[in-house]
Amino acid sequence: YNTKSLLLQQINKGRKKTMAKFTENPIMKDDDVHTRTSIEQRGVEQRVFRIYKECQDVPESLITFEFFREEHIEYCLKGLEGLNKGYAGLDASKPWLCYWILHSLDLLDSVPSSISPRLCSYLGKYCQDKNGGFCGGPGQLPHLAPTYAATNALILCGTVEAYQVIDREKLYNFLVRMKSPEGGFTMHEDGEVDVR
Repeated sequence: YNTKSLLLQQINKGRKKTMAKFTENPIMKDDDVHTRTSIEQRGVEQRVFRIYKECQDVPESLITFEFFREEHIEYCLKGLEGLNKGYAGLDASKPWLCYWILHSLDLLDSVPSSISPRLCSYLGKYCQDKNGGFCGGPGQLPHLAPTYAATNALILCGTVEAYQVIDREKLYNFLVRMKSPEGGFTMHEDGEVDVR
């Protein structure tokens, strides 16, 4: 077998498993509480189910994949310039958005060197807490999850300036403060213990 043949077999096997899951339970359970979100989710699931059903019997030889690399890069770069109001609910996830976008660009070998100064300024000035750790956004509490994301985003920049944003001593002290006696970590001061 060649690699393409094995890949297509796995995809076909995956399609059959997914189809079985959809036919067993095609629509999410919403406990008869209908919200705008649950209605939209049901619509998405029904559209996906129709597509899977149409593709169920497509022969492997007709399956092709085209990756629009330049369009993906353009989309990610646009996200680094700013996001529309639809992302307002992710206000506490700004370091995550930076990380996810930069990670995508890194996978595409397209992290722009021009992003480092702006990202360093934003994460260092608005998201890094004066006592260590990073916050989800300006004026928020330091939290382990955005600390992870901000640190990774800065590392992905790959510049000395980005590395210097991380106050290692204060970050270490923050991590020590978050460590629980049982060996786990709380996500923030007086927060829940999380096994992530």
